[in-house]
Amino acid sequence: YEFIPYTILGILAGLTAVLFIVSIYKSQDIFDALPFPAYLKPALGGLVVGLIGIFFPHVFGVGYESMNDALWGRDVTWLLAVLVLAKIVATSATLGSGGSGGVFAPSLFVGAMLGALVGVQANHFMPGMTANAGAYALVGMGAVVAGTTHAPISAILILFELTNDYHIIAPLMTSCIIAVLLATYLKKESVYTMKLVRRGINIFEGTDINLLRGIRVKDVINKDVEIVPGNYSFTELIRCMIRSHHQEYFVVDRQDKLIGSISIQDLKQFLKDEAYLASLVIAADIAHPPLARLYLDDNLDLVMHHFGRYNVDELPVLDGPKTQILVGSIQRKNVIDAYNREVFKRDLAGGMHSVVTAVSKERTVELAEGYCLVEMDPPDGFIGRSLKQLNIRARYGIEVILIRKPTQEQEGIPNRPGAIPTPEYAIQPGDKLLVLGNAKDIDYLQNRKGR
Repeated sequence: YEFIPYTILGILAGLTAVLFIVSIYKSQDIFDALPFPAYLKPALGGLVVGLIGIFFPHVFGVGYESMNDALWGRDVTWLLAVLVLAKIVATSATLGSGGSGGVFAPSLFVGAMLGALVGVQANHFMPGMTANAGAYALVGMGAVVAGTTHAPISAILILFELTNDYHIIAPLMTSCIIAVLLATYLKKESVYTMKLVRRGINIFEGTDINLLRGIRVKDVINKDVEIVPGNYSFTELIRCMIRSHHQEYFVVDRQDKLIGSISIQDLKQFLKDEAYLASLVIAADIAHPPLARLYLDDNLDLVMHHFGRYNVDELPVLDGPKTQILVGSIQRKNVIDAYNREVFKRDLAGGMHSVVTAVSKERTVELAEGYCLVEMDPPDGFIGRSLKQLNIRARYGIEVILIRKPTQEQEGIPNRPGAIPTPEYAIQPGDKLLVLGNAKDIDYLQNRKGR
């Protein structure tokens, strides 16, 4: 039964921690908005703390004496409740106005008062069945610290070192973990990381092991899909299949809501009965319900799970759970391309070396939609002329990244990236140009003869 009040303490500690975090940064916003000179704002914060201290001097300083009284159960119930709020307001006014201070000691103070308050009530309703109020004050200190910092293990270890009593571990772990779970659910950022987030700093950026979690469906959606009205006849479906290059056909109703999909393989099964089915079957009759419904804000990690689970290459994308309107599709190839691009961005130097090496093997590597890296032989009209004279970028919209010289192949180093050319470099016979640009522009240049 004793774990019941400790559970309640954990819940209250989580709520108090969130209140503490919100009040600190709300106070900062309030003081920032005041039309006072910056040097006067700490004085105003000190005035607020002084007014509170007139009635409750316990909020001054670290509060060792007040915490000691709470641990020994000397404070009355109403005072404990008031001190929880008074310390939060005083700390928020100090930090929000630009004053110097931290949040660790105030968290201990607030936790001690809150824990003692719960302990007093637990002893009132469960006399002789639970520990004294001091034990709850100790657990409350750890729980509020854990909730404000989102660091339960640190709080547990600190309190264990302070007490050197293993009997406190079980209730301490219970309250701390509950407090952290509730606090993180209500407020994603801790009292420390909130300051960084407000400055636009994302401490988790670039640390994802699964890169696909950071890419949304809307970033790679394929709008070129074959949409078929649900009332299409079987004959119209066959005609659509003949003139289309798609493998999957998405069936929608009159409001563009997704009904299902039909694949080429599905249609092939009915071709032998085409004459019989032509006037009997419509698209909605043979459409398969969607195996998975993807939305614009879903991440690609979820998409890959669906691809692996259902063994398909294309899935529909809807605008939202309520409207269910088809807005496009996503293919397995889209996900793989997005992953490769993300890896390339995360490791630009290593990625560039990999791409250049791949070009030397495959001659062409696609980087993004419509753009690619190509290793090509220079047209005959380029030989003996400098890059400045040719003005390739302006005339063709193509950038010469590297030039491989035939001597590199002779030296037995075929994967060597080559040299970055200067504008005065004159193209020599046997040179290989590594160019970046639109695929159509590169094809045009490769097919040129002479100049």
